[in-house]
Amino acid sequence: MSTEDNNWQESFSVRMQNIDNQSKKKRRMSVEDMEWLDLYSVDIESIDDQHKEIVSLINVLHDAMRSQTVDNRLLTDLVDQLSNYTQYHFAYEEMFFLKYKYAGGETHKKLHRDFIHKINSFKKDLSVELSYEISSFLKTWLVDHIIGTDKKYVKFLKAHGVT
Repeated sequence: MSTEDNNWQESFSVRMQNIDNQSKKKRRMSVEDMEWLDLYSVDIESIDDQHKEIVSLINVLHDAMRSQTVDNRLLTDLVDQLSNYTQYHFAYEEMFFLKYKYAGGETHKKLHRDFIHKINSFKKDLSVELSYEISSFLKTWLVDHIIGTDKKYVKFLKAHGVT
């Protein structure tokens, strides 16, 4: 690893800590951050925990976009982090679909692929100016997906012992 890469990683860590500290202060007062509501629960603890982590990553990205000191490289890294974690989460859900032969699995997987494609497309046009549009899309998609799509598999997975 080059000195430039090491410096970037150190700088990234410091900036992330600063954003996180600012976020914690602002988050209590911000109506724009996404808040986890019991309404979003699918009543499967591991999946709820992953959904909560996605909410947290969306909020960190939103706070970074809102910051006056953020650069596009940091925003890109945050989008990558959100994309990577979301792909992990989707793979986790899809493992159950495959294992238990969930009838809606293929349709659900397509929604997952489309979402990842959309997240990754944000990197091309990433800017503070688009922050509210991107944040709004992420929040709306996640809530709609959990309530409108994920909740459809709950009864099926619970019948197979997933809790």
